[in-house]
Amino acid sequence: MFNFSRKRRQRQMADEMMIMACQAAEEIKKQWLSFDNTLPFKEKVTLSKKIDLFIEPVLGFFEEKYPVLLLGGGRVFWFTIATAILESGTHQKSEVTKALEGLSHGPRSMGSAGQDDNGKSETPR
Repeated sequence: MFNFSRKRRQRQMADEMMIMACQAAEEIKKQWLSFDNTLPFKEKVTLSKKIDLFIEPVLGFFEEKYPVLLLGGGRVFWFTIATAILESGTHQKSEVTKALEGLSHGPRSMGSAGQDDNGKSETPR
């Protein structure tokens, strides 16, 4: 009759996903700091290009360690990437936002995990 237990379970699952996304962002932040600090890029290499190069290994990390987060589609993936880079403090929010705008709507495919509700890709490549 009432769906209280169903709603409670959905809320619990959403909370668990948020915890996993925070854990993933923390690990990705460490990977980003290592990537940004150890790879020598020429000054003319844009932040967009750096992030684009960083995405491939991060996608593999997601697939291996947090596959359930990919079920949330590209939005969860990009949210986690953005959070990790912003929390790393390597770049200003405006720089990160501008760089990600050019990437997150491109034609890169992560299979169904990287598609929006209409089957359109949400990830770059």
